Amino acid sequence: MEAEDAVAVRTNLVDLARMSENGVELPEKFNLSCYESFKEGKLMPAEQITMYGTSWCGDCARARRLLDKHSVKFTWNDIERDMNARSFVERVNRGNRSVPTIVFPDGSILVEPSDSELEAKLKLAGLL
Repeated sequence: MEAEDAVAVRTNLVDLARMSENGVELPEKFNLSCYESFKEGKLMPAEQITMYGTSWCGDCARARRLLDKHSVKFTWNDIERDMNARSFVERVNRGNRSVPTIVFPDGSILVEPSDSELEAKLKLAGLL
């Protein structure tokens, strides 16, 4: 993934809040209360990590193994079985079904991260 693309696929809480305000349906697990908590400087619990992927995706399996290795709790959504999850992934990835798409407690999103990118984000989020 090119550096410009990596920046483009990362969405922060403000962007997600704007999407919601503009009528974009966010997945049930996303709650604007995390935006309010973010503004107040509060971190959300690790259970708020949500990963979107497919059963056959090697990068998804790798990311899941990394989270499991570090005992980081997350919610899994298979975009082939959950149409709301698929729609969310397509919206945040400009129409593409790019997986894994990982939403963090602060509302930021990583798409198809390498192990080093994912570990760096987990450290930044205080989850490692």
